[in-house]
Amino acid sequence: MNQPQTYYSPLYRNFRAIEAGEFRKLVYFYERNEKEISKLEFAEYFELLVTYTNALFEIAAHQKHLLMADVVIELSFMENITEIGGQEIFQATLFQKAASYYNLFDFQKAIYVLSELIKINPNDPEVAEFLERCLRKNRPQLIRHTRALSIFVFLTSALIICIEALVIRNFFTEYTSIFELTRNSLFVLGFVILIGGEFIQRFKAKKDVLNLIDSAKKLKNKVKY
Repeated sequence: MNQPQTYYSPLYRNFRAIEAGEFRKLVYFYERNEKEISKLEFAEYFELLVTYTNALFEIAAHQKHLLMADVVIELSFMENITEIGGQEIFQATLFQKAASYYNLFDFQKAIYVLSELIKINPNDPEVAEFLERCLRKNRPQLIRHTRALSIFVFLTSALIICIEALVIRNFFTEYTSIFELTRNSLFVLGFVILIGGEFIQRFKAKKDVLNLIDSAKKLKNKVKY
């Protein structure tokens, strides 16, 4: 039976003396003493490593965080460490890793990490919501096309308004109603295209996430039986 640890090194105690919310102090202390921390007993080293990695994420040092997150993920997997102090490690670090990619606008990598998390736990609504958001961000081409088309339609409508005001109402009044109907229809069409693009983007992202969740659940059920 494993006995609880009763002795903690001075370096560990000094690190732990820093208040949990003082993320920059935690980062500074770790980086200043990194060589000595790496020589600690594994349990102490790993706990400080996880705390440091979380602090990097909190201060938005996302490039550094990605490097250290990989170390945490690898060690937690190799040593079969699921939690520290009641806090889950493996999936939480993967989620933070996806968030760092997202904040660096690397949506493709964020999608990959979140997709792996869905496979691990398809019942996590926070992961599903985040993945859907990343998928929407990663499909700008559709939005660019629909926005460009809507702008073209709006400009065409504006041109017709100018022609109507300067020419039709002064010289060809019999065509006024036709021009009014045309420019109003184009104006409405522009909004429909603009809103429609956003709707299609959201619909496709949600559908992809639901399909991934469904596949992950089916795979887990097969493994059970």
